Amino acid sequence: MINAKDIASEFAAFRRRRKIWKSARQSALYEILEKRAVFIHVPKCGGKTVIKDFYGLGQHDWFGHAKPAFYKAVLGPVRYRAFFKFSLVRNPIDRCRSGFYFGIGGGFGTRDDHDFAKTCQGLSFEEFVLDGHLESWVGRYVVFYPQHPFVAAADGSLLVDQIYHLDRIDKLFRDLGLDAHNISHQNKTAYDKPDLSPEVSDAIRAVYKRDYDVIGFE
Repeated sequence: MINAKDIASEFAAFRRRRKIWKSARQSALYEILEKRAVFIHVPKCGGKTVIKDFYGLGQHDWFGHAKPAFYKAVLGPVRYRAFFKFSLVRNPIDRCRSGFYFGIGGGFGTRDDHDFAKTCQGLSFEEFVLDGHLESWVGRYVVFYPQHPFVAAADGSLLVDQIYHLDRIDKLFRDLGLDAHNISHQNKTAYDKPDLSPEVSDAIRAVYKRDYDVIGFE
């Protein structure tokens, strides 16, 4: 049902779409409209795999780590309500450790990647967490951003239709009608995974407490 407020918002969304750079209109926006599905890409949660395997796009063809409000503003309220909105999340401890090794390995070579690698090179993961470095990078480096702002409002209410956990990405693939036995696993960071001390795990849980409260992780 379209009301007067929707009409004004739809016109504003049309104008926004016209202003989107041409390559994005022909790639990300086209695929979203074609598949009637909006993927919210949380950093370091396997998103590039979804972008490649479901949308058939390269990592630079997407809208980065845009949040739901961006897609609502671009698509308009009618499409946004009708389309399937979903996201991948990841246990904060695993995500934090993956982000650390991704960063000290140079990441994608951006300025933020360079700054992180230069500052934290030589630190062990345990030192990074327990000596306060994690807290100082949470709001500065995208791989450590909290996950809940990408999928939930300030009051904790969800802004997406479905949240999938990375360790069950096979379920997401099946729900999307994809072959769960043929997942490309893009941008996978290789590193040793020794058991972490309770102190390290507890410190990470404390930093990402809101993620645990809003999203929930085993």
